[in-house]
Amino acid sequence: MKRFSLSAFSSTLALASLLLAGCKKDAPAAAKDESAAATTGEFTLHMANMVGTAPLALDVTTYQAPNGDNYQVNAFRYYISNVVLRKADNSTYAVPNTYFLVDQKDADTQDLVMKEIPVGDYTGVTFTFGVDSTRSKAGNFTGVLSSGKGLLWTMNGGPEFINLEFKG
Repeated sequence: MKRFSLSAFSSTLALASLLLAGCKKDAPAAAKDESAAATTGEFTLHMANMVGTAPLALDVTTYQAPNGDNYQVNAFRYYISNVVLRKADNSTYAVPNTYFLVDQKDADTQDLVMKEIPVGDYTGVTFTFGVDSTRSKAGNFTGVLSSGKGLLWTMNGGPEFINLEFKG
């Protein structure tokens, strides 16, 4: 099996392209006062993993690296955290406790759903690829960050923020 550095793929493998689903009002659940407008809603960020302009397909498609070597991706998983939404007026809303594990093998993990988002006209989003140093150094690996998710590197006991497995 050939080994390539991740940087060799940087121009070929687009880690994620974003499709903003926007913020929408939650459906009222037996609201007492139907005239009151909802103040929060749900926001979904869809992660579409691509190789060049094509959707990433695991185990079936052979891709070509910039140096001409062929490879096939077998697994692709990564963390997204610290999501910040930008409004049209340039103000921001930092979504609290946003840690997501995106797994190419599980389509359900590619829709990052955030609840109780203040309703507004959002025009942009920023996030951390990986996990912030405060959380990763704290050792509080629970939920999607738990060692059972398979992204714990045993050499130093810390988390990996990306897992890309391929053969070529």
